[in-house]
Amino acid sequence: MRALEIILLIVQLVWFLSLLYKPLRKWKTLVFIITIIILGAHLFLEGYRTQMLLAYLAEVFIIIGWIRKKFKDHESHAMGKWKLSCLVVVVILYIGITVTLSSLLPVFTLPTPTGEYQVGMKSEMLVDKERTEGGQPRELMVSVWYPAISPERQDNTYLSYPYKEVAGALSVNFFGLPSLLFDHLKQVKTNTLSEAEVLPKEDGYPVVLFSHGFMGTRMQNYSQMEELASQGYIVVSLDHTYESAYTRFPDGREVQTKYTATDFSGMNHSKNIAARTADASFVFNQLQDWNEKSDSSFQNTLDLSKVGMFGHSYGGATAAKVMAEDSRFKVGANMDGALYGSDVEKGFNKPFMNLIAQSSYEYIPSEEELKMNGMTLEEYKALSEQNLQNINTLFQSGIKDDSYKITFLEGDHFSFSDMPYWVPILESGYDKNQNHRVMNQYILALFDKYLKGENEQLLQEEKEDPIYTVEAKLK
Repeated sequence: MRALEIILLIVQLVWFLSLLYKPLRKWKTLVFIITIIILGAHLFLEGYRTQMLLAYLAEVFIIIGWIRKKFKDHESHAMGKWKLSCLVVVVILYIGITVTLSSLLPVFTLPTPTGEYQVGMKSEMLVDKERTEGGQPRELMVSVWYPAISPERQDNTYLSYPYKEVAGALSVNFFGLPSLLFDHLKQVKTNTLSEAEVLPKEDGYPVVLFSHGFMGTRMQNYSQMEELASQGYIVVSLDHTYESAYTRFPDGREVQTKYTATDFSGMNHSKNIAARTADASFVFNQLQDWNEKSDSSFQNTLDLSKVGMFGHSYGGATAAKVMAEDSRFKVGANMDGALYGSDVEKGFNKPFMNLIAQSSYEYIPSEEELKMNGMTLEEYKALSEQNLQNINTLFQSGIKDDSYKITFLEGDHFSFSDMPYWVPILESGYDKNQNHRVMNQYILALFDKYLKGENEQLLQEEKEDPIYTVEAKLK
């Protein structure tokens, strides 16, 4: 919880205690005034959020109680024991619920990027007239993070976290909970400048594309996009429309996924990954247009001879398939994705990195989860073993260039995204900041070596650390 939220609850508690204990009653008016001041400061400086709704209602109760006492001609009779008991229960419940909701869905702080560049971001809608979706040209939303020119003014220059996209995705993935429940995301400040211009660079910046997970969102790795852009990359993250959990277009249209989580096990993965691969190749074509057009924000800023791709989960499988299919992409990384449709046996002749969570292949689902996916425990274990075997086959022999495998001994499938920041209860038994730091270090080193041509000692050493191991096969 934020500082003023905590203070507000404490002062409100003191006011309620003044109803129960006579020594506190002489301070009741002062405490009432303080609650008003703290509430006002909280709303102005920190901003409201749904998780504090009961505290706001408690303040209404306090105001009404103060007004009634102020305009009564006589003191109220002493409160009966049963009323006292009810009041104590209600106060305990409201404070407990408020603290719990605020802790489960906090106003978090993103890691500060470590690179030398300030970061800007723009979002664009792209239309692929060569492909159709529901009888209409395929439409995609992309967001682009880039090294930015520092503004002269420093107040209100940083973007708020993308509430609409992330709240929409969380609502879809958490059983249709109203997106209003996640409105606290509006109060999260990013490290990305608002309306900043691209910092010119004579030979352009290397480019990396990002593909989200199944029912994910292009905003799911916001902190990682900031880190890479701060290090001198232009990062393009795309929504795979109708498979991303939620996509919002500039005209206000909101498109949700056509799938549910239970559809995954029975899907035609090769077909879906092929569609995602076509999305990535189309976006590359658009980058060529941006680089050439005089009215583009990115004219002459993209070095399209140095382009890589990475992705999380289904997006990692997409990155592998793109490496096999599109010669314009030079290097890739898969963050904990099973390799559906990625030509595991055939492989490809490009450097590639697999990052996996050990827990993803050791997880034992509940009977309810198995039933939802229409699988037995034996079938689930066999699938996990096959997925891990595919990773190892690609690492060992499928990649004909330099090959890397990093296994995280702590963390889980979601620790490769910003989700542990969104819902901290998912951060169970590991340090999300530590995991993100290691993940970013190795992905940055991969792109630095193969897109910038830098000598990365980090990639030359196999390693066994308490939280991760590194294996490398260098050609």
